[in-house]
Amino acid sequence: MHTDIQILKKRIIELFCTCKDNEIDTFLETYTEDGCFSDLDYTVNYRANWPASFHLGRLSAFAFARKERKELDELIVKGMEFWFKHDFHNPNWFYEDLEIPWRMGLIALTCEDILPKDIKEKMISRLLTDLNDAMKSDKLWTGMNLLLFGRNAAMHGILANNSDIIIKGRNYMENTIFISDVGEEGIYFDGSFAQHDVLLYNHSYGCMFFNAAVSWLYILGKTDFAFQDEKLQILTDLFLKGTVKMGRFDAMDYNPLGRARVMCFTDSSQQGKYYQNMGIYLDSIELLKKIHTDKNTIEKLESAKDFILGKRNTPYEECNAQYWQIKFMTHHRNNFYASARLADKEVHGGDLCRKKLVIGQDNLGGFGAYGSCVYMCDGKEYEKIFPVWDWGLIPGTTTPHIELTLEEGALHDTEFAGNVSDGMYGLCAADMKKSYVHTGIPMPDADGRVLPVPEDAIPEKPSSAFFGGKKAYFFMDEGIFHLGCDLYTDAEDDFNTTFEQSILRSEIYADGKKIADTGNWQDINAKYIWHDNKVYVNIDEAPLKLKAGDVKGNYNRIFITPTAPQEPVYNRTFTLIRPQNKNHSSYAYAVLPGIEADKAESAFINIKAEILSNNEKCQAIYYKDKVMAVFYDSTSLVSEKCNITVDKPCFMIVNCNSKIMHISTPDRSIDSISVELNGKSYTAKIPEKMIMKGSSVEIKL
Repeated sequence: MHTDIQILKKRIIELFCTCKDNEIDTFLETYTEDGCFSDLDYTVNYRANWPASFHLGRLSAFAFARKERKELDELIVKGMEFWFKHDFHNPNWFYEDLEIPWRMGLIALTCEDILPKDIKEKMISRLLTDLNDAMKSDKLWTGMNLLLFGRNAAMHGILANNSDIIIKGRNYMENTIFISDVGEEGIYFDGSFAQHDVLLYNHSYGCMFFNAAVSWLYILGKTDFAFQDEKLQILTDLFLKGTVKMGRFDAMDYNPLGRARVMCFTDSSQQGKYYQNMGIYLDSIELLKKIHTDKNTIEKLESAKDFILGKRNTPYEECNAQYWQIKFMTHHRNNFYASARLADKEVHGGDLCRKKLVIGQDNLGGFGAYGSCVYMCDGKEYEKIFPVWDWGLIPGTTTPHIELTLEEGALHDTEFAGNVSDGMYGLCAADMKKSYVHTGIPMPDADGRVLPVPEDAIPEKPSSAFFGGKKAYFFMDEGIFHLGCDLYTDAEDDFNTTFEQSILRSEIYADGKKIADTGNWQDINAKYIWHDNKVYVNIDEAPLKLKAGDVKGNYNRIFITPTAPQEPVYNRTFTLIRPQNKNHSSYAYAVLPGIEADKAESAFINIKAEILSNNEKCQAIYYKDKVMAVFYDSTSLVSEKCNITVDKPCFMIVNCNSKIMHISTPDRSIDSISVELNGKSYTAKIPEKMIMKGSSVEIKL
């Protein structure tokens, strides 16, 4: 057992204890004789980006470099003495119970031979070993937080050479790696990850969870403290079925990022950077490759790595990925990536904790899951766009033109939302229903601070409104075909369907004619628009509006904490919208990514999808011998291609060539669906297991 503990120490140092020489030299410039850093304000107690926490981060860097630079030993000891002399604490339980103890643990592990006994004992004592000792309610300790708590407990046992405590910490960590039931946080069977109730979170929290879990899977492996064998497959499936399919090359899809999508900036006081790229998974991929013995899995992991590095165009295959438990769908083709995110009464549309905004982050994300779409060819389309974004015009959504706060919009009234997939093609749809009271008043952060915002962001009086309608997204080889109908609102604000809002990166052409980037709204009457290797096909030839040019923004509108940068942010954006009538209007358009300018007209002319229905009962298209349809009620689709009658609401893809039907329903109370297809009757049996309800059922015709 003692030998195993030494193995654990070596592996922790291998994974976590590295630093850069230039980092050390920078930190030394502000280190004082008192054992502190002159550029850190130790008097403030921010709940996010707490300056005092950077003190331990810098001492950690010293600790990791001390073998090569012995002069750092004395500085580390003095720095820890300074910390305990002033007894720093923070009101954010995450710092108190998780982050600060872990940093102390790493310093103690790498400096066991130089730390005074009393200092070392104080550091180890901060690593709690029982949830009953935690400062907050047990309700906080799920998913990522519980895994980090277990990590700290295991570190306590390692430093104390206590096998029982290591096992206790191991058990806490191991108990977070399981397939969650419907409505719970954690890993879902479909490869998605939920945190903060049922919120899509494969990146950010999910990324932290996955990387930490894989690290400890490796650290504890082949010792008496190893995880159960099944945990390896669960984590591998989370990555290969889910996470790696949620981005394009190095770029993460912003939909699974939660509130982290607004933190794409460098904060000089923090001496760090929030990364929003897939490269953060590369180390975990290498660890999984070391652990796995299955050749096929190792090959998929290698392909996923090559995809992230831009050496191949798909993670390991062209595919359509259905995440039925979290109302999300992604789509990979060699020349583009696309996704659509929905929500309902159970799946949240934003990052709330106990229905409250978390530390002032993602303040304006209220419309973030009302059909939000991402289209990426090279992954740079939305890079650092959020400070200058118009959050009332999120791509793929149909909403009133207001910037709805997260607390006003994250909880949905929708009961009908879901998807179906045959693995290569997919369909997702929702019957949107949302009521809200829009105050427009910026939400305070956890410290009660409200930072200045532009006056035009605050309406004269709160507005109470509702909106809704039926929206369907059909994923094809060329892109996404969009249908909307029965769209309505009583809001006083403009009502729009947003085709796109991305970084302006090229010329713009409407029906082949160049459009000037004036920075103002322009009325556009065109059959198609081209920008940045994407064609926006205006199928019903409705009047459009386009705005392109320079935009001024700021981070403190979306990240209202004292440490958010106050200086203006400038960028260039491209926005294309379709104004909607406010009473039972409709739309039909397509987005075709991966098309060069000289091929835009040809792509528009040769679009292969045909609308079969777009009404309140059924939305359907015919595409390459496939009928793709959403039925909002027990109804019939009658067309020249086929006649279909269903007895319950459902999603359906009928492949007329291969004689295969895929069907699903968002209603988990349904056990079966009766289908009549061209005069023949079929019964689709819905899976009995709750976690499988909503998944696609295959029926041979």
